[in-house]
Amino acid sequence: MNEIRSGRLFPTGLDENLTAFCETLEKLKQRRHEADYDPTPLKLKRDDVGLLIGQAETAIDDFLGQTSADQRRALAFACIVPKRA
Repeated sequence: MNEIRSGRLFPTGLDENLTAFCETLEKLKQRRHEADYDPTPLKLKRDDVGLLIGQAETAIDDFLGQTSADQRRALAFACIVPKRA
């Protein structure tokens, strides 16, 4: 997300669906990390997990259906090609 927000990948600006997709992905990664590594008992209930899945599905659908091909391509490129120092 930092790479995306920096503007290097998307000099023309970010599509709001791309931003929502990336923010949802970051939130889901954090929740997964909590589930895997947080020593406190998991506090997510079945309904909470269903809500997170629904948010992920919505973000994916909006991203794929409403984001320009150029931005989808740039995101795919950023995910595949390692960042140069």
